[in-house]
Amino acid sequence: MGCFSFLIDFIVLSILEFWLGLMQLIIPEKLQGNFRKVIKVLVYIFSFILFTLMFIALVGMIFGDEYTRMVSKKLFFIPLGISAVQIGLGLIVRNVGKKK
Repeated sequence: MGCFSFLIDFIVLSILEFWLGLMQLIIPEKLQGNFRKVIKVLVYIFSFILFTLMFIALVGMIFGDEYTRMVSKKLFFIPLGISAVQIGLGLIVRNVGKKK
């Protein structure tokens, strides 16, 4: 049983770390010093809040009644859309930065 919980923990943490890394792509590499660190912390907090909302919504979709499932679907797909836009913009920022 302990090995199974380790495997689930490893998978969840790997997904979270990969997702947070993608969300951090929006920060330009040209920024230096404390300003970059402040932006990284703010993006990290924002990303963690979005991930937490999606996790709560996923639990609500699984264990909730009909109304809770409807609200949970909205609570899941809105942060997912925001994350997709942020990751897309981050990829664009990285590609523009690499071409210069």
